[in-house]
Amino acid sequence: MQVDAALLKRLSDYPFLVATWVEDAGYPVSVATTFQTDGEAPTLLLNAPGLPIPTDREVSVIASHIRPQPGIGYDERRYLCVWGRASTPRDGIVTFSGEHAWGWDEAEVPFFEYSERSVPQSRRYLEQLSAERGRPIKPRLALPWLILRTTRLPFLTATFVPVLLGLAIAARHGPFDWLVAALTILGASFAHLAINVTNDIFDTLSGADEANVNPTQF
Repeated sequence: MQVDAALLKRLSDYPFLVATWVEDAGYPVSVATTFQTDGEAPTLLLNAPGLPIPTDREVSVIASHIRPQPGIGYDERRYLCVWGRASTPRDGIVTFSGEHAWGWDEAEVPFFEYSERSVPQSRRYLEQLSAERGRPIKPRLALPWLILRTTRLPFLTATFVPVLLGLAIAARHGPFDWLVAALTILGASFAHLAINVTNDIFDTLSGADEANVNPTQF
């Protein structure tokens, strides 16, 4: 995101924000503070917290909001994180100059679409982490979940229903063979699973997966 006065004014809806930086020992440090926007300037005026904010390194400020819905989950999820530099405090005020930003508002982009749009960033993070550690680091799923994800098993209902209806009609109007019925269900299921996997391979190779930011729940 481009950091300008309009973007920073979106922070006005939040009562406070959290400033974060990496200390000399390599550990992240966070401190909450109140703030004001600075007119048309792409800066924030932070009320100097008890813990000094360093001026010799990158600092991020983040504001977020989430509303719990008991028994349902959450809604009104949104956040905005801005990276930049802080100045030496003057009269208890630290001027923060934003350089780049990242954020999300559920009212603008639904959660599942946001998750899909974040996939490339997640891949870059894993690539960077792998380079730092000197070994490949990839997300792992247990075998049952991996099979479920690869074959998209819930979609088998689209095969079971018509096959079962056909078997019911066959049983009503003539001789019924349980072995043939079982083989019919098994064969139709394998055909469906093969088509699902083939379709996923095609979507990956053609770039359709990356372009589709509104996937189905399966």
